Amino acid sequence: MEEEKRRRVRHPVLLAVVLTALVTAVLSAAVTAASVRARLEDAAAFAREYPKLLELSGVIDERFVGEKDPAAVEEACAAAMVEGLGDRWSYYISAEELKEYDVTMANNYVGVGVTVRKPEEDDPLEVIKVQEGGGAAEAGVLPGDLITAADGVSLKGMTLEEASALVRGEEGTEVVLEILRGEQTLTLSMVRKALPLEAISGEMLDGIGYIRIENFYTGTGDSFVRTAEDLLDQGAEALVMDVRFNGGGYVSELTRMLDYLLPEGLIFHMEYTDGTESRTSSDASRVECPLAVLVNDSSYSAAEYFAEAIREFDCGIVGGQATTGKGYSQVMIRLSDGSGVNLSTARYFTPNGSSLAGVGIQPDIPVEVDEEEYYAVYYGVLPREEDHQLQAVLEALREAE
Repeated sequence: MEEEKRRRVRHPVLLAVVLTALVTAVLSAAVTAASVRARLEDAAAFAREYPKLLELSGVIDERFVGEKDPAAVEEACAAAMVEGLGDRWSYYISAEELKEYDVTMANNYVGVGVTVRKPEEDDPLEVIKVQEGGGAAEAGVLPGDLITAADGVSLKGMTLEEASALVRGEEGTEVVLEILRGEQTLTLSMVRKALPLEAISGEMLDGIGYIRIENFYTGTGDSFVRTAEDLLDQGAEALVMDVRFNGGGYVSELTRMLDYLLPEGLIFHMEYTDGTESRTSSDASRVECPLAVLVNDSSYSAAEYFAEAIREFDCGIVGGQATTGKGYSQVMIRLSDGSGVNLSTARYFTPNGSSLAGVGIQPDIPVEVDEEEYYAVYYGVLPREEDHQLQAVLEALREAE
């Protein structure tokens, strides 16, 4: 699974660099005859499979009037090659982006510790949450503050991603934010830190345990079990697990959660590119209480699988909106220059043998919401009593008692 947002190449320029690497290798005294033959065979195979790339490379070398940046062209070439597979789940990632990816997959991030939103490009960044222990909290930033500039650069006209990138940065560096608080303008300096992401959180809602699952990255399985046990110890008579806007994560974390919740049986089946298979089963131990899972159209990969597996074991109900449908598992393959490709390498199937690819799941309790409520859930600012999808499954659980 290991899902991440796709990177799109706006103007891909393709360049074959195999022959250049080959010449360098042949001239090197350290290269053996066997390795030279292997490289020759690889170059010949590349030329047969991608003749247009070699032709285009020659045309650019001979006719292009501007200055060519080989590194930039190679980056675009790599991204476009993966893009050309037509698989929405596979993508190329640069060496710099891969470092950030590794931090994220470990359920950490580097920043000042604020959750923000930017409805329109001309709007400032609105602070929704301030994380304890972060640079923003230490500098006195409050929820509701509006960030108008970072290091003297106005955020007006930027997308949310562009503006957020200016606030984020390398660990240990400092950023100066201009903040509008009511009629007051503040200039606050803060240090960027490596901060943990709170992937699992729980609370009691009138006798029912509610667990928010942000992702299935490193450590979420054990954290989920601890949270569920705590709620059950508090007397929870049922559990609602919220995977709305959850983009998935590691299979190992998914199966850790399912093994805890479900009785003995097959909980995950994977078929790899080479024809091999892997099957994961749960033991007889299970949680003995009614279960419900909340999903929406941004519940991908492990998130939608989690909901469907619980339903197929007849251990719970699903509420919310239909999911998109994903059935491929990805592996991050690291390339020699520090970049990588998150490549679909296997198909997976639900306990009943179904693929969710392009199909997704339909909730037992469908509840559509307007755009305002949808994004309020996303930003985590919607009061529980105003969350119509949550209230619908809570009502269903109480009626089933």
